[in-house]
Amino acid sequence: MNQVFVYGTLLQGMENYHLIAGFVSTIRPAVINGGTIYHLEFGYPALVLTNDQNQVHGEIIELVDMEQALLVLDNLEGYLGENCPDNLYDRVICRAFDENGRPADTYVYVWSHPDQLKEIGQLLRDGCWRSFIAQR
Repeated sequence: MNQVFVYGTLLQGMENYHLIAGFVSTIRPAVINGGTIYHLEFGYPALVLTNDQNQVHGEIIELVDMEQALLVLDNLEGYLGENCPDNLYDRVICRAFDENGRPADTYVYVWSHPDQLKEIGQLLRDGCWRSFIAQR
């Protein structure tokens, strides 16, 4: 697998995009169905996967040198390994859909402490962190 779904600071043009820019092959607007996104008090978003019809808006980014790209991403996202209780985010496989409705299996980083979100985050009902930031 060589694709990630991003929805926050790694979106093209956002503050952390430069960390992965050298690995980027293609970028496509996309959504994940069955997700909820929060803006955290720390200034970045958190995604939790749900079983509802909510959509989270972001981008599918195809990466080259995936092994090195994942090292960069894992470090940024506080991902220490599968099932590690100290993870800030967990890296999971999730199906995203591009603007033409084509499915793609991608890695996505989801918040590993969803029970905290109501205290430290603001629910973004439209599922789009980029538009939330643009309105601030």
